[in-house]
Amino acid sequence: MRWVASLILLSLALAACGQPPAAPTPTPSPDRAALIAFYHSAGGPNWTAAANWLSDMPIGKWQGVKTDGGGRVVKLDLRQNGLKGELPPELGELANLEYLNLWGNGLSGRLPPELGDLANLEYLNLYFNDLSGEIPPEFDGLAANLEVMWLGGNELTGCVPENLWSVMNEDSFSWIDLPNCWTSPATVHPDDRAALAALYDSTSTNGAGWKDNANWLSDMPIGEWRGVVANRDGRVVALHLADNRLTGEIPPELGGLAHLEELNLADNRLTGEIPPELSGLANLEQLNLSWNELSGGIPPQLGGLSNLERLDLSWNELSGEIPPRLGDSARLERLALSANELTGGIPPQLGGLANLKQLELFHNALTGEIPLELSGLSNLERLDLSNNALTGEIPSWLSTLSNLEYLHLNRNEFDDKIPPQLGGLANLKSLDLRGVGLTGELPSWLGGLANLENLDLTSNQFSGAIPPELGNLANLEILYLSLNELSGEIPPELGALASVRFLLLWHNQLSGEIPSELGALPNIRFLNLWNNQLSGEIPLALRALVNLEGLNLSENRLSGEIPSELGALIKLEELDLSENLLNGEIPPELGALIKLEELDISENQLSGGIPPELDGLVNARILDFSNNRLTGDIPSRLLDMGSWRQLRVSGNHLNGDPEDIDRWVH
Repeated sequence: MRWVASLILLSLALAACGQPPAAPTPTPSPDRAALIAFYHSAGGPNWTAAANWLSDMPIGKWQGVKTDGGGRVVKLDLRQNGLKGELPPELGELANLEYLNLWGNGLSGRLPPELGDLANLEYLNLYFNDLSGEIPPEFDGLAANLEVMWLGGNELTGCVPENLWSVMNEDSFSWIDLPNCWTSPATVHPDDRAALAALYDSTSTNGAGWKDNANWLSDMPIGEWRGVVANRDGRVVALHLADNRLTGEIPPELGGLAHLEELNLADNRLTGEIPPELSGLANLEQLNLSWNELSGGIPPQLGGLSNLERLDLSWNELSGEIPPRLGDSARLERLALSANELTGGIPPQLGGLANLKQLELFHNALTGEIPLELSGLSNLERLDLSNNALTGEIPSWLSTLSNLEYLHLNRNEFDDKIPPQLGGLANLKSLDLRGVGLTGELPSWLGGLANLENLDLTSNQFSGAIPPELGNLANLEILYLSLNELSGEIPPELGALASVRFLLLWHNQLSGEIPSELGALPNIRFLNLWNNQLSGEIPLALRALVNLEGLNLSENRLSGEIPSELGALIKLEELDLSENLLNGEIPPELGALIKLEELDISENQLSGGIPPELDGLVNARILDFSNNRLTGDIPSRLLDMGSWRQLRVSGNHLNGDPEDIDRWVH
């Protein structure tokens, strides 16, 4: 140990000389290798968003990754992100993982047994992929902590592991379109079979015409009827018939399923009123009747379902007022009544739902102010009251909802200020205040909402400059400031928005040059600066935006030539540079934009001919060269593109009769 003492003496000597010892190299997270394996196995280079993946940044800064204080991954959320390929076994090494959400991708292959090692997992969502094979028996290892498991919408076969099945039906919210293989016909309860038979035999619900009615009314175990989940006693505990072509009215006999915990009839064509008999389902925890054509009022009796945790009646034709009695459902965590025809005010009794995490009432005809009583919803994470006729002030007490992640109040009639107290919502991810008549300058405190991913202030009356502090929003993916009265220059600080995918600043009064710093936005998909007063040349730095799909710089005062470097933006589908002061010739390099569907360079001062290289724009539906100073012949292949395209060339000096060509090609 003599060398240890020598090292200590050396460190002390360096410190005495004013030279502190060098900091030790930080130990890399043991989870980094697992994430790298996942990236390569799931087609990482083609993901929709992959900010910082494989970089030297801490893995907690990688797109969709959240880590704990020790640098271990606790959350992986890459839903609807273009993932393709297989799940690698290395995912099972993420020992601290609590949340895994990969739904809505193109993942295929089998489920790795190693996922069963994720003993801390609470939430698993692999819904709507192309996964196949059986659920590995090792998944029984997830039973201890798993609360939510969505594996439906795949091509899985076999049965759910028995221990996982029992825990799932007792404690969790799940969607798995696989049978229960442990219930024998002898244990089927006759009352439940009779209730399901009433549903199937009902003239209106048309069981024979369902998309999938496998084993219904057969002698097979009731747990093997399509969409039916039963316990060991043969009692129905879940009924999942979403998107199954059910029609007509919901039969009141369903109220006799005494042990039912989950009822999901969403996305069908059900009509008529919600039967009040459903209030007899004393064990019901989940009720989802969304995306149907149900009408009439919401039965107040549903408020008596003391075990109800999730109630979704959205996207129907329900009318009348929201029953205040729904405030009696003390265990309710999600209340979704959106996209109906509900009227009246928001019942203050809803403020007593202490466990509520999601309150979604958007797209109704609700009036009045947001009741103060909602300040008691201390666990609320999502509040969406958009597209109603609510009035009064945006309440400052919203800042007391410290868990709030989504605040959507757009399309109402609130007073004209954003309360500065909202700057204290440290967990806020999405703030949508579109079209509520807000005035004044954009507050700089918005730049302090460090977790913000979506900021939409479209269609208000904001004036003044865009605060440069918005460049601090490292997690921001969507920035919509269009249809306001903003002026001044675009802050170059916006070039620091490494995660931004949509940057829309159109229809303002912005001036000055387009900052070259915008060329440093690696994940941007759409950049729209239409209808401002921008001047100067198009920055060559935009050539670095290799993921750009839409670029609209029209109706400004841009000058100079169209940069040939724009031909490097090979993912571009829309390019609109119309109504500017651009000159010079059309770059032939634009012919490399083979995904381009719309090209509009009309109303400029372009000269020379139409390059024959533009023949390569085989996917273009609109090619607009009109009102420039173009000369020469129109490339013959452009004339042969077919009548389903629009080729506009009038207002130039081209050979032939451009007016006739316009009419013919339209």
